[in-house]
Amino acid sequence: MNRGSDRVKIFRSAEDWIMLSQLEARDFMLNRLLILGCLVFGACDVSENEELQIPIDDLPIDVLNALEDRWPDAALLEAEQDGDVYEVELRTVKGDLLEVNVTEDGQILDVYVEQEAGDADADASDADGLDIPIDELPIDVVSAIDERWPDAALLEAALDGDVYDVDIRTFDGVRLSVRVLADGTIVSVTQEG
Repeated sequence: MNRGSDRVKIFRSAEDWIMLSQLEARDFMLNRLLILGCLVFGACDVSENEELQIPIDDLPIDVLNALEDRWPDAALLEAEQDGDVYEVELRTVKGDLLEVNVTEDGQILDVYVEQEAGDADADASDADGLDIPIDELPIDVVSAIDERWPDAALLEAALDGDVYDVDIRTFDGVRLSVRVLADGTIVSVTQEG
């Protein structure tokens, strides 16, 4: 005769109770260990360099100010944090999609032009990159050009991936296209026209 249901346990003796209690205690501990193991190994699986998606509203004020100063009317799309560097994706008013790496204190480290799915052909035929104002060139880029061509006039600049394309006119009127990395390393020089 079964007087109990699935939820009510009926025991014949104290030994059954003790044995069942030990089994329940073991199962309880195994479940807790399993959960603890998942938490510990899950946390250990996350490397220190893994980028964490964060809301735009949670970006530090210095990061927001640096982006606003450089691209005043850009739409901030998404942000990730990697240590004290924030990777922010934004769309400029010209429609360019940029990925910008900014330190917590607002220093812009890198600017990358993102290639969108339908733009593969456009990028292959358009090597000009993203036009940027001359006064927004990194100081190392300007210094490298000034050191090599002290009296040159900087005419136009564009960012092509991680290389700055700068058109200059030397003192004797020769127009050059200079490709320079952000750290001031001159990659190539081409005479135009």
